[in-house]
This record gives sequence, C-alpha cells and structure tokens, in this order.
Amino acid sequence: MATCAGWSVTTTPAPLRHIASEAQRNAVAETTSNAALPEMLFATAELKIQHGETNATLTFCAQDALKEWARENAKAPDVPIAAKWQESRRGTAAFDEAKPPRVYDWTFTTPYAGTLEGGTFQATSSKKINREMLLARDPILFYDEVELYSSELDDTGAVNCSVKVRVMPRCWYVLCRLWLRVDGALVRLRESRIFCSADDPKTVVRETTWHEGTPETLAKAGAPSDVRGGASSPYGDADATAQALGAVAPAAVVKHIVESAEL
Repeated sequence: MATCAGWSVTTTPAPLRHIASEAQRNAVAETTSNAALPEMLFATAELKIQHGETNATLTFCAQDALKEWARENAKAPDVPIAAKWQESRRGTAAFDEAKPPRVYDWTFTTPYAGTLEGGTFQATSSKKINREMLLARDPILFYDEVELYSSELDDTGAVNCSVKVRVMPRCWYVLCRLWLRVDGALVRLRESRIFCSADDPKTVVRETTWHEGTPETLAKAGAPSDVRGGASSPYGDADATAQALGAVAPAAVVKHIVESAEL
C-alpha cells in the first residue's frame, strides 16, 4: 500500500492472487452470460486506488474486464483456427442452449481500462500525462503488477490482461494492458495509461491506444511480420510486442484517445 496526493493505492497481496476456484469461476461466468472463460483466471486479484477527500475509486479486476469483453460482443477474428475453437465448445450447456447460437470472441479481447466510481472520463484536448514527471529520477514508493487473466488459446497463441501500478512522491501511474497474439495471423495490444499528479490531485488523465495488425498490415507499416511465439519472437510477450510496435512511429494504431476525469 502507498499514498500520494490524497490517494491510497492498494493491491491484493501476491500470495492471495491465486487461480480462481470452480466456485469463483462460476460466479464470474454468471456476470458474463455464462460465456467460456480464460483458463488462467485470477478472480481475487485487484488494484484499487481511492481518493480520500471525494471517495472516488478506480479499480481493476478480472470480473469487470471480462464483463466488458462479454458486453462488447465483438466479432471474433476471422482466422482459420477460429472455426476449430468454436467447434470445440459444442457439447457444453452454455453453448448448445444459447438462443440464438452463441458466437464467442474466443480471444477474450476486452476494451477494459478500469472501473471509475465517483467521476466520469471524458475526451479532452487540454489535459495530458506529464511524461517528464514519470521519467524523473524520483524514488518509487510502490510498484506492483497484477495479472487478471490469461489463456494460451488452445495452443494457437496467447492472450493476457494485466495492470501495473507505480507510485512516486509526486504522482501515481497505471498501465492497463490487453495483449493478444494469434499465431501466424494477428497481434493486438490495447494499452490505457492512467496518471494523476500532486499538482492537480482531483484530475485523472487516461490515454488509451489500441494497436492491431496482421502479418501483411504489420509489414506494410514497417513492423516485424513474424507473428509467432517463442523467446526470439518480436511478439513473444506483451513487453516485446510493445517494443516492436513502438519502434516504428508507432505502427498499426487503430484507436487513440485522451480523456480526463474531474473529481
């Protein structure tokens, strides 16, 4: 736990962030219309940031991330493995009894960028993240990375949803990230950066950038086109993917928005 500018920052202790039990999975499934869930689900993992004066709260948890995944009901990527994944779900009650027939986004791609209570994010052109403050050599009072869920997509790639938090004397900063790789077919990186400084403690700034590309579109943008796993792959994990996409301009940006919330 740490405090900064009237905000308290807490995460669930690492030993308690265990993989969800069957009962916990069932509880999450009820909030997502009994949709299939990622095999690695951390139902008790949470980041909570609360403003003492206004009681405004910003939280990050797997249940809310998957609720937004289910609510978005986005079309699953049209790649060869999709039909195989969909067929593997037949025979389950949640699939067979759905009317109309359920169509899963089997990649678990979510637009999630945190849950704010006590304020509303709105698009802004006057607020921005103070990157100079973030890059200053101020002491780090608190740091943690909280994994919300992940899946190997039946050995056809990987998806991971996680959040990192850093607290310094003059500000706090969060990186909420959804990373997806469908081997040989698709890369997605959705990042939301949330920032609050002691200079303006009742203003929270959120900058969201989505990247998405196929091998063909990545190559056209000047990014590596070898979409596969492994330690040597440019898209082997979320950090490698961010580096590969950020090295060229950045590449494959499909959405960019800056918002702020005034408490």
